[in-house]
Amino acid sequence: MSNKRIHNKKCTTCSQWTDGKQHTCLYCGEELDKEWKKEIAKRKLVNPLALPIIKINPEDSLGLQIWKRIIHFHQLVFFMLVSWVVFFAYSFVH
Repeated sequence: MSNKRIHNKKCTTCSQWTDGKQHTCLYCGEELDKEWKKEIAKRKLVNPLALPIIKINPEDSLGLQIWKRIIHFHQLVFFMLVSWVVFFAYSFVH
């Protein structure tokens, strides 16, 4: 006996089960996993490594840009210190 598992997907349109390797439903022809593919495409647009740093807009006044630059500098110093702490903590543990 074969111990292989068959992966099936349920069509959201006709509620029939289709072979999981297929891209479209065998019964109604609807594309399978449309919502999943949309979610994956949306997640690819978002950069997960982006730091939450304050944004400095060119249309901001000069005083506001200066304050944002000061906050921006302190945010970068904070991220640097946190990175060092994580690095040293990891290096001492391993």
